[in-house]
Parts: sequence; structure tokens; C-alpha cells
Amino acid sequence: MLPVAVLAYFLVAVVLPDCAWSQQSEEEIKSIADSHPGCFFAGWEYKPAIPGAVVAPTLQTCQLLCEKNASCTVFTYWQANSSCSFSGDGAMRTKTTSLAVAGHGVCPPPTPAPPAACSTELPGNGFPSWTIKSSNAAWPSGKQPKNLECWPTTWIGKHRPCDKVHVIEDTKVGWPGKCRDLKKVSGIRDEARCSALCRTDPKCPSWQLAINTSCFHGLGVDCYVRDFTPVAAQRLLHGNVRKLMDLTGWQILGLSRIFLDDNGYFGDQQDAIKACRKSCYSDIHCQYWQYSPKFGCWVEDATKSYAPPYPLTLDWAYRTTPFAADCVAGEMIQHICPAEAARKTSSSSNLDCATRGARYEPAAGTWSDTTVSVTASQCQKACARQPQCAFFSFWSKGRCERAGPGARLVAAQTGVLAGPRSCSETPTTSTSVPPSATPAPSTPTAGVDEHSRVKRDYIYMVGMNFTIHNVQYGTLGLQHRSLLESKFVETLADQLEVKQKEIMNMPEGTPKTVRLEGRHGPETFLLAWTQNRPSDSSDTSELKAIIMSPQMAAALELAVGDVVHLGNEAIMGHVLVSANPIKVEAHPAPEAERGWWERWWPFFLLLLLIAGAIFSFGGCIMWPGQEKDSDMDYGENERVGFTDPWSTQSRAREYGQSGLRRYLPKRQGEFTV
Repeated sequence: MLPVAVLAYFLVAVVLPDCAWSQQSEEEIKSIADSHPGCFFAGWEYKPAIPGAVVAPTLQTCQLLCEKNASCTVFTYWQANSSCSFSGDGAMRTKTTSLAVAGHGVCPPPTPAPPAACSTELPGNGFPSWTIKSSNAAWPSGKQPKNLECWPTTWIGKHRPCDKVHVIEDTKVGWPGKCRDLKKVSGIRDEARCSALCRTDPKCPSWQLAINTSCFHGLGVDCYVRDFTPVAAQRLLHGNVRKLMDLTGWQILGLSRIFLDDNGYFGDQQDAIKACRKSCYSDIHCQYWQYSPKFGCWVEDATKSYAPPYPLTLDWAYRTTPFAADCVAGEMIQHICPAEAARKTSSSSNLDCATRGARYEPAAGTWSDTTVSVTASQCQKACARQPQCAFFSFWSKGRCERAGPGARLVAAQTGVLAGPRSCSETPTTSTSVPPSATPAPSTPTAGVDEHSRVKRDYIYMVGMNFTIHNVQYGTLGLQHRSLLESKFVETLADQLEVKQKEIMNMPEGTPKTVRLEGRHGPETFLLAWTQNRPSDSSDTSELKAIIMSPQMAAALELAVGDVVHLGNEAIMGHVLVSANPIKVEAHPAPEAERGWWERWWPFFLLLLLIAGAIFSFGGCIMWPGQEKDSDMDYGENERVGFTDPWSTQSRAREYGQSGLRRYLPKRQGEFTV
């Protein structure tokens, strides 16, 4: 590899003779990094590095050397000694000295500019107004931005963690951190885990570690004066904040007071205003904050059952109240997480040849490989570097599958991208399936054996088994067991990013249920099943990584703490959750649900037969209306003594009258022949 790098070094020297082969200044390197956001990262490095660093006089040269190296995906350039180290797929970017720059061998396409509602749009005159329509009309886009409209979400609507997290209050630099009304995080008893869990949860405004090493999360109230001193505490800002409107001189209804400076803690009013502002900035659900020296600090609190309406109208915003007259500061804000800072979000791909919602399934016995990539473009590049690779499949969480020429396209979840090793090549597969359709059975093709074909008629179920230590199942009451089962369904669905109905107690069991069992000692076992992703694949590595992760264990520990608290006789000590090996079972795929026509056609056929019978026999029935019409038609004839011999009604009436006369006395002058 070293000779290749040296050769590439001289090629760059020939191709780029105008490059200055002298050490770049720190200012020049920083300028290049700042001008290419998302490609270069000053003060960062990639680990692990491929052995054998080379010398590169400039940052651009280091990038070109990486691009020409078949094993290099990302690189680190050290300005102090002009050293250039290469790293491959799966390398992690870590913080280091300011004299290092981490970068991509090929810069990813620029992130599209955010919409105006998330970047530049501000309300005009007339906001808020008396009606919903006029309040929305005051915005250039025709509507007020919704809360967290500009925050990235998963495909099930869960807000993604943001890599841009800033500490805005810290007990280490003078913040008291004495907050009340925080939520206890069960199972976390050290500062590092308490802090890390809050940083990865965008809904966590602050964390606090109490003297008894209990961990607490939440917005918090009265954080400045209280007979209590925490071990450590921080208030965090997730993402960025954009000011939409100044609320000085207003009163917005639906807010909650979080502190009142009646003890004179803040010597300067500006310090109180800053503290109030930071409280709202730390909560991504907070859109409004206001400070009044007389009435205190008021913010929008998502944990309360009340809040300002959407859109804001003058029914909830006043300028003539005592609070409004005393309000010296306030803002309407918007929380934003830049697309490049959202975790587990695949980059906007420029791959015109890729198919969304599909993946390539390797044929049995053919070459395949799994690696990690940051973007779909990197996954395709990794495929192109492997001679045996013909197709790639990229998951939004970074999973990159490479497959040989015998692979076929099958349906997958929406967040998956699949395509050929190069967009200039036309993909040729044994079976082509539209991503939105369920693969239909087909006859075996060349390179695909019978087992691989039949496997598409099965779904693969993944069994999860967790041990909950220090929770004695036999002592749990029925109510606690039921609440725990419901909480575990919610937690598992949230962590696996699936719907709750996809969590089952058995492979073909009841949706939205789990099983709790107690076998021996102070332990409870949690058993649950869900479909693999995609369901027709036997590769469970994606789900297995989530199930066995520390985040899953921490989330289940929190779920236990939400239901069963310390002091309950079932809690025998510190609650810990550990994941046991998963189980995989293949089950016949259920038949496709019949459409409404297949279910209801017999009913419509019966209606049709009844209607036909009615119309067929309708002519044989003398309806009351018909008799009346007959009388009208022939009444004139009867008055002149004329009877139509061809009239059916006349003959029937005459026959009826003659029969009736046999039983009635003869009238005067009437005779019979």
C-alpha cells in the first residue's frame, strides 16, 4: 500500500504543478475547512488509521492521495508535520488538537438549503391576530411554523438526537443546579451515564446527580435557591435556536413559571433574563419565554396539560395586562437541528440510479459482505472498490451490504437505498421487484437455487430475551405486572423504531404484548418477538445490534423505574437489565389479505339475484296503482256499455261480478238466462 501512496503522491505533483509544496499555515487550513462544511472538520481525526502515513504538504494533496488509495474513505491531515493518515469504512471521527483536520476522500454533495420557514422567515405585521386565518396570513409562507417542524425525525415520527449539543449551564462554573420537579432516571447512579443519556436524548433539557447518586432529568424549576446541593448538574442546548419574535410588552397565556427572584439571588436583572432564556432554549418543546421582575420567569412547559394554541391568536396574547406592562424581555423561538448534525440520518443522496425502499438479497452460495458507511455514496464507493461486488444496499443507520452479480432486488423499509456499483452501469438481476410491492413467487433463475427462492415465502421472527436483575417476579402484584408489560411494549417499539402492534409475546402471538416470567432468584425475564427487518431476510444483524446495545438496556431500566419504585418489596437492589442471545424462527408468510371485492362479492351477487327475481315476476302482480289506472282507462267505455273483449282486467272484473251474484239476492228487474 505504501508504494501506491508514494506513486499517487508523485502523480499529484505532476497533475497539480501549481500546488505550493510548502507547509500550509494554520489560518489557510482553517479557511479551507470552514469553506467546505460537512467535508472537512478542523480539530478532529479519524480512528483507526491504516498503518503507513504519508507526507502531504497541503490539505488538498492529502485528500487527493486518499481518493487515489483504494482502501481510503476518510483521512486525517496533521498540519504540524504535514502527515496524512488514511482510514477506511467504519472509521469514527473523534475530537483532537486544533492542528488536525479530518476529511472525506470525496466530499459529499452539499446539503440542500433549509426551507425559508426554518431559516429566514419571520412574521409580518398583524401577528398575532384575532383569527386563525389572519394569524397564519401574517407569515410569508401563509402559516405559522409548527413546533419542531424543522427538527429531523425517524420514519415513525421520533425526534432524532442532534450532534450539536452545548452546555449552557454547569455547576462546575457557578450554576447552582438545585432544580426541583425533575424525573428520576432509574438504574443510573454515576455522573458519566447520567450526562451521556441526557446528551443523546433531545427531549432532555438538563441532568442532575443528587448526593445519593440518583440521576434526574428534566426542565426543572427553582434551580437557584434551595437547601440542597447536587453532586453535579448541567443544562444543555440541543441544536440551534432561531428568534422569531420579540415578546417584550406582551403576555402569552399558557406558560408556566419556573422561578421568581424573590430571594434576590440575581444581583443584576440581565442575569435573571439570561437564566430565563436558557431555560427555554434547553427544552426543544419550548417556543415562548418571558421575564417580568414582578412576576418572574415564564416558559412553555411540554409536561403540563396546557400550552399556547397553534397558531397563536390574540385570545391568548395580551398587551394591556399588568404582566405585559412589567414584561421586560421575552421571545418566540424555533428549535432547529441542522440536517448534517442529525444522528442516524442518511445523507441526501444524489444517486439517481438508486432505488428507495428496496435492498439486494444475495443468492445462496454467492459472494456478499457487510460493512459500515456514513452515506449511500460511500456505500456505493465501497462496492466499486470490491471486484466481486455488483450491487449495494444502504440503511439509514449506516449499514452497508454488498452483493455479487446473482443478487436480486426485494422490498425493504422506506429508509433503505439500493443500487448498482456504478450509476453508469445498468443493473442486471435475476428478479426485479418494485420496492413498494411484496415480492411474488417466481420460477428459479440462473444462479438462484431452490432454497433461496422458497425463502421468500417465509418471514423471520426475532425473539428477544432480557434479564431484569433485582426485580423479584413472584412479589410483583398483578397491577404492576400489567403496567410493566405495557411499558415494555412502548419501550421496545420506541428503541426498535417499529409500531407497538409489531411487538408480540410469541412468534405468532398477540400484538402489543410481551411475556414476563420468574424462574429463580431475584430476577425477572422479559420475552418478546418482532419481525426481522426486512421480514423475508434471515440476516438479523441490524436488529441484534439494537437489542444488545447499552441504550436498549438503559431504556428498559428506565421503564422499570417508571412503574416500580424503590421501596416496593419486589425491588431487591439496584435494577439492571442485560440482554440474552436472540432467537430466530422462520414461519410461513401469511396469505395476502383479501380485498373488499373478494370478501363482499357473494353479497352483491345475492342482491343482484333478488333484484332480478323482483323484475321478472313484477308483471304478474296486480298492484293497487295499476288497478286504479285501469279504471281510469276503461271507465268511459263502461259508462256507454262497452267492454273491451281483449282487456284482461275487464274479463277478470266481469268474472268476479258474476260469481258474486250467485250469493246475493237478485235485484228487481234482474233475470238470468
